[in-house]
Amino acid sequence: MARKNSLSFGQLAPLMDLLDSWTEYSDLSIDGIGHEEQCSNSDLFFIGSEAHLRAALDQKIQPALFVVDQRFWDKAQNLSAPKVRSKKALLSMAKASVFFSPEKTSGEIDLTAQIHPTAKIAKSVSIGAFCVVGENAVIGERTVLGSRVSISAGVELGSDCRMFDGVVIYANTKIADRVRIHSNSVIGADGFGYVQDIRNGKLFHEKIHHLGRVIIGSDVEIGASTTIDRGTFSDTKIGDRCIIDNQVQIGHNCQIGDGVIICGCTGLAGSGTVKENAIIAGMVGVANKIVIGEGAQVAAFSAVSSHIPAKAKWGGVPAMPWREYLRNQIFIGRLPKMFAEREMKNE
Repeated sequence: MARKNSLSFGQLAPLMDLLDSWTEYSDLSIDGIGHEEQCSNSDLFFIGSEAHLRAALDQKIQPALFVVDQRFWDKAQNLSAPKVRSKKALLSMAKASVFFSPEKTSGEIDLTAQIHPTAKIAKSVSIGAFCVVGENAVIGERTVLGSRVSISAGVELGSDCRMFDGVVIYANTKIADRVRIHSNSVIGADGFGYVQDIRNGKLFHEKIHHLGRVIIGSDVEIGASTTIDRGTFSDTKIGDRCIIDNQVQIGHNCQIGDGVIICGCTGLAGSGTVKENAIIAGMVGVANKIVIGEGAQVAAFSAVSSHIPAKAKWGGVPAMPWREYLRNQIFIGRLPKMFAEREMKNE
C-alpha cells in the first residue's frame, strides 16, 4: 500500500477521468491506495476487475472512497463506503499513484558529485551523491539522478527523466524526455562482437570496437539491471513508449519500435528488430537478426529463431505459431501412453 503525506481527494480527482461529480468528496483526506489485503479508511480503493468487486462487496474493505470502473457500476451499489465512477478505474489508479510515490526530487546537486565544467545542466536538475557527469554531457530540466549515477561524455539526457541509483550511461547515448531507468542498468556498453584470428597456433578473439550509439525515445521505462548495447557502427534504437523489464539484454544494433513491451530475463541477440506494439514475455531468447512483427506476441520461455509475422502469437522451443505449439504439447502429453500401449502389443 502506497503511503505519503495526506492529500485531499480534490487534488487527485481532476486527473482521474471520473464520469460523475466528485465535488462533494473534495475535502476527503486520502493517505494512499488500498489493496484487498490491506486497506485503511483513509485510502482510495479502485474497482477495476471482478476480483476487486468481489472483495469490496464482502464488506471487508472500508476505504475513504471507492473508485469504480463504469463496467461494474451497476453491480457496485451496495458498497460500504462512498463511490465515484471512472471511465477506466485501473487507468485512474495509475494516474493517482504518482502522488503517493516515495520518489523525491530536491532540485539540488550533492557536494560529492563530480561534474565536468563543459557539461550543460539545467537549473532544476537534481544530482545525488557520488554521481559523475562527463564532458559535454547535457541534462534537461527537472531530471533526477540518484546516487552513484554515471553519465559519460557526450550523453544527452532529456527533461523529466529519472536515473535511479547506480545507473551507467556510456558515451554519446541519446535519451529523450520522461525516461525512467532503474538501478544498476547499463546503457551503451559494447556489443558482443569479435573476429577470430589464429596467431602462433593460438586462437585470439579480436575485439570490434563499437562506434554506434544507443538512442532511446520518450516515455520509456527500463527496469533494474537491464543492459542495452551500443551499435557496432550504426545505432541501437529504442522507440517511444516502450516498457523494458528487469534483467533484459538488448544486443547491438537492435531496433525496437514504439510501444513495445519486453518482459524480464529476455535476451535479444544483435541486429534484431521488434516492431511497434509487439509483446515479448519473460525468459525469451531471440536469435541474431530476427524480425518480430508489429503487434506480435511471444510466449514466455520461447526460443525465437524464425521471423514472426505481424499480429501473430508464437511460443515454444523453437518458437512456432501458437496453435501448432499447443497441438504439439498435446501430442507430447500423449507419448507415455502411446509407448506403454506399444510395449504391451510387443509382449
